[in-house]
Amino acid sequence: MNLQPLPLPWTLDPSVITGVILAGFAYTYFGRRLADRGRPWLFWPGLACFVVALVTPLDYASDHYLLSAHMVQHILLTMVGPPLVLAGLPVAAGRVLPRFLLNPWLTVTVFNLVLIGWHWPRFYQETLLNENVHIIEHLMFMATAFLFWWPIVGPAGKANPVSPVMKIGYLAIAGLPPTVVGMTMALAPVPLYAFYTTAPRLIGELSPVADQNLAGILMFGLGNLIYFVPISRIFLRMMDDPERVPAGN
Repeated sequence: MNLQPLPLPWTLDPSVITGVILAGFAYTYFGRRLADRGRPWLFWPGLACFVVALVTPLDYASDHYLLSAHMVQHILLTMVGPPLVLAGLPVAAGRVLPRFLLNPWLTVTVFNLVLIGWHWPRFYQETLLNENVHIIEHLMFMATAFLFWWPIVGPAGKANPVSPVMKIGYLAIAGLPPTVVGMTMALAPVPLYAFYTTAPRLIGELSPVADQNLAGILMFGLGNLIYFVPISRIFLRMMDDPERVPAGN
């Protein structure tokens, strides 16, 4: 593999670092004052996903060189970090959001509209050329991802029950839009995003089209695999004791 000697610095954005520190502090501070302290073995790895996505050289590689690196970043921001953080929250956090924001059909629709919209070539290209737009994209990804995952793995189930069957349907439906977008990237014979056609080749053998195809495979392949994990867990719980499976978490 011909790896080019290009600089890949860490992105030490004060706003990102401050946000991560505040989130960790709030979790520790309030957790000590609650009978249920949540599941820190899930929360801290989830928070670490945001550091990997936004602070490490992955962020620089995604912004300057590789669409596939950008896809890994987006997966961490929407499909790995949020569900882990939510699964680690104490039950008391279920009272944070208004119930109407936790309507499963609203959350799955908004999440996928944001996902599809920002991957439209014109908008995606703008995020790579305008840092302010890029920040807005990431904020929208993360906000809608937390809303999307909350009814499934977060404490919302206590206040806004979602049946196991509905959860399975919810996740199955959610997997359709990224599958379509990912397959489009994976099968497109020409680059969809002009930015990456002129970007330096971080990996010499990886052409813009091959990079795009890899990004598409990651989106629909890894994305659906992530959805499959909670679907399998919910299904196994139903089979183990179908009479006693709670509607929430």
